Amino acid sequence: MTPTVWTGQYYDGRSAARHDVTVTFEEQYACVRPAHGDPFPIPVASLRLTAGLLETEPVTWEIGSGPARLVIADRAVLAEAPPVLSRALKAERAPLPALLGLSGAVAAAILAFLWFLPALAEKGAGFIPWSWEERLGATASALEFGKLDICEDAALRGVLDAAVNRLAPRSPYPIRVRLVSSPMVNAFALPGGEIFIFAGLWNRIRTPEELAALLSHEIQHVERRHATKAIARELSTSALIGLAVGDATAARSVMETMGTLRALRYRRDDEEDADRRGLEAMMQAGIHPRGMVELFENLQQVAQDMPEGLVYVSTHPSTAARAALIRRESARFAGAGEPLVSERMWREARAACR
Repeated sequence: MTPTVWTGQYYDGRSAARHDVTVTFEEQYACVRPAHGDPFPIPVASLRLTAGLLETEPVTWEIGSGPARLVIADRAVLAEAPPVLSRALKAERAPLPALLGLSGAVAAAILAFLWFLPALAEKGAGFIPWSWEERLGATASALEFGKLDICEDAALRGVLDAAVNRLAPRSPYPIRVRLVSSPMVNAFALPGGEIFIFAGLWNRIRTPEELAALLSHEIQHVERRHATKAIARELSTSALIGLAVGDATAARSVMETMGTLRALRYRRDDEEDADRRGLEAMMQAGIHPRGMVELFENLQQVAQDMPEGLVYVSTHPSTAARAALIRRESARFAGAGEPLVSERMWREARAACR
């Protein structure tokens, strides 16, 4: 019998690139054939179903421990794929009583995990699969920004994409930056890779290097899972378990009951971590890190000028220690740096969405 050929996408986990592929399933392997490049097998035993529970969502398997994954839009694949892949659907939805029915050390470990989870929320966030982290971010995005005006401009998109490609060429997340047409002076990153810049902040960014500094900082919040940990600290045990095991309703219920902006207030350690790693990303990309010093000073002035507004530094609190860290670390960079984009590209992007 000739195996069915399925059309899908493959994410290698080393970059944000999506590879169009066709897939056929054998008993032990998924045979993946990229549109460009050589075919390769993926052991069926390494595939773990993390999405496909709803009729409106594509079937997604994480490969190994993630973040590489295989996505097929046609849910009929669950009926024709090897039985182990279809049974994985039931495993992802296993109710708590079934978990409690396990015996011996496994049951004890699960009970201990549940008992101590509230105190170990940040560690618990690491159990949330990559695909469900992306779903949590997508749900937050829809709830927060579904009715807001997102600026779509080709020149702006070119600059934002160029910045992401320079700063995060091998990110395991599909980083996507969007500009919200709102006077609010703010920006933040959601779990899974979506970053939002509000027009009120965009209009105060003076140079490409300041934009690179802003994005490198926010990308580190994504890659270091700071937003996911911030949300996890607010969750009940049952909600976090629901996200970890793939409860299809958990993401929406969590975000509806707690509110995204309230959750995404980072700890000082997270801010310093994003600063340090963001600076490193800028320097590795050949972008002069003075942009982060200038951005920091710029935002400090914005905070003084807008005491009543929700500004970036209210969700990203600043300290003298952070300012000193930024200046000290940026002094290690030698040379003039390479421009993020051309002057023409920057000028055209700055004219967008005003």
